[in-house]
Amino acid sequence: MRRLKPEDFLSGLRKGWTYHRGRWGSGYEGIEAVEARRGPFALWDGQGESEQGASANAGVRIEGRIRLHTASEGGGVTFRARAEGVSLAGYEVALDPRVGRLSLLRHDAKEARELASASARIDVDRWHRVKVEAAGPRIRVWLDGAVDPLIDHPDPDPLPASG
Repeated sequence: MRRLKPEDFLSGLRKGWTYHRGRWGSGYEGIEAVEARRGPFALWDGQGESEQGASANAGVRIEGRIRLHTASEGGGVTFRARAEGVSLAGYEVALDPRVGRLSLLRHDAKEARELASASARIDVDRWHRVKVEAAGPRIRVWLDGAVDPLIDHPDPDPLPASG
């Protein structure tokens, strides 16, 4: 039986990124299904040595574009993240075009839980601009050039800033 490699699950840049399978549940009649909110993910390898000992108070700012394929159920941006086996530990800004929702998730070894969410127009097959700022416990998220953040949430027990 041939097993797919982690990089087979996602399209994107290969150099400088490490791909992970995510968590998959038990199969039914030989067909496996990915666990909701625990799917495949990729992490950037570009973390500098100076960031490795960063405290939770250090800030991070991410700006970029994301385009969801018409066959996808959603996508997202991870930060302050690391792999724990096949699972993600860290934060994720998730875009769900099916229900028109932008969510801030916190992943740990056991579960992914939603910290905050906002209604948003999220179209598939269109580029969306995403901006994330995390400074100490405060996490803010903008979508498509909005002046005010759609999500502004303090995590009382913030994850470390590195990753």
